[in-house]
Amino acid sequence: MHSPGNKFRRRLNWLGAGLLLGGLLIFFLRGPLTQAAITAGLQRVGAGEIKLDVTRSTPWLVQLDNFAFKIKAQSFSANRVTMQRKHWWQPTLGEVSLEGVKLPVTIDGSDANPFAWASYAGKTPTSGGTMMLPVEKLSIDGQLIVKVTGHEQPLALKFAAQPDEKNRWSGTLAVTGPGLVFNTEGSYGLSNQRAAFHTTAMEVDLKLWQDFVQQLVVLPLGPWSMEGRLTGSITGTYADNKLAMNGRIKLGQGRLKSADDSIGLAGIETDFEFTDLIRLQSNPGTLRVHEMRTGKLVANELESEFTFLSSEEIAVHRLTLKILGGTMSAEPFRQNLGKRELEVVVSADNLDVEKIMALSKEVPAKASGRVDGRLPIRLDEHGLRLGTGWLQLKKGVYAEIQLMAEGLITSGMSPKSAGYVVMKRVESGLLRLKLGALRLDVRPPDAPRGQTARLHLEGDPVDPSIKAPVILDLNVNGPLEQLLNFGLKDNISFGTGK
Repeated sequence: MHSPGNKFRRRLNWLGAGLLLGGLLIFFLRGPLTQAAITAGLQRVGAGEIKLDVTRSTPWLVQLDNFAFKIKAQSFSANRVTMQRKHWWQPTLGEVSLEGVKLPVTIDGSDANPFAWASYAGKTPTSGGTMMLPVEKLSIDGQLIVKVTGHEQPLALKFAAQPDEKNRWSGTLAVTGPGLVFNTEGSYGLSNQRAAFHTTAMEVDLKLWQDFVQQLVVLPLGPWSMEGRLTGSITGTYADNKLAMNGRIKLGQGRLKSADDSIGLAGIETDFEFTDLIRLQSNPGTLRVHEMRTGKLVANELESEFTFLSSEEIAVHRLTLKILGGTMSAEPFRQNLGKRELEVVVSADNLDVEKIMALSKEVPAKASGRVDGRLPIRLDEHGLRLGTGWLQLKKGVYAEIQLMAEGLITSGMSPKSAGYVVMKRVESGLLRLKLGALRLDVRPPDAPRGQTARLHLEGDPVDPSIKAPVILDLNVNGPLEQLLNFGLKDNISFGTGK
């Protein structure tokens, strides 16, 4: 018979042998067990297509190589993941570092929402969908691959974070690349799942990033080549599954040029405070342009104040510029940024008539003086179109005109009539007129079909010895815009005067 003491000793022997065998099995199978545990943890948050090689696995150090997975259509990969802890008995993964990370991100909506992909091989996340891993420190070193339609740019990515005693994570993120610096600091509370962040450095070289910018913001009358230095600061929060961001964005040393080189802007400076960067809404901000060129027209010192209403629309409150020797200002208007057109009503002050007429060398007259006016303007892919408006001689300003159009005045006069000889000299350019009145009505409402403008002139010969007042009413037939757009065309004609 076996005594109770012998039975107890045999049971201890079997228990010791079992623990030893279990320890040996865990030692030799620690790689597969580690792989199974990590795979299960990733599947818990809905990851699929999980790949990893366990190259080291001890109670103090776990090393994974060729690590990759997808959540919906968002892919993630790393050359190496290391988990290191000081004491094997502590319930923590210790310090976790990821090296050779690659994280592609599409920012222009040209790809499907990576987190709302319908056909997906991964499992549905468990309740909460949050992986709560006990980590003492986390660091990431790799690449953020930014994508838009037809373009992608890898950026250096560095991230470091660790928790404090209040179960809140704090960390830093640095993203750098050609012509780009974006550094942030932030925090995330595990208990309330709320995050807050702010930038510590932000700078973008628009020349290097213009293809990306134009995929995100559609500029009117584009595409454009652009240059400039974009700087600013951004503050954001994430709470209740909602992201909110605001900030200040400034542009300096900016330049824009249309693809066909028909429009160019230089010396652009902007300053905007955005109340909502997600919806692209702002407080009124400023835009200044040192020089703006379109064809023969050159404008300087453009100053504007406007508000971003959304990513598609702005409200312009004030716009002035120096042009044609005077000043033009726009009445308040709204602009849809997605449309290749611009409609605005401008008021003119003290414009130089000589500079206006110089836009077309074929106008049969030379003139000097200053005019004021009001003109609706439409600019689109078909060019410039003028609406119903007017220009008239500025009061108190001396003005002259020299006509060079044979028959303009005398075509309806008899050679024997009084004043015929003087009018002949006036229309031939031999006599200059001192103007008392000049008014150009553009597309007057009462004009007959085909008539685009009506010019009224009143004057006297500059030669004081000749007493012959002249009153002229001239009709412009045909597209007035072609006359102003750098030259007369065959379908433009001047009607007879009186």
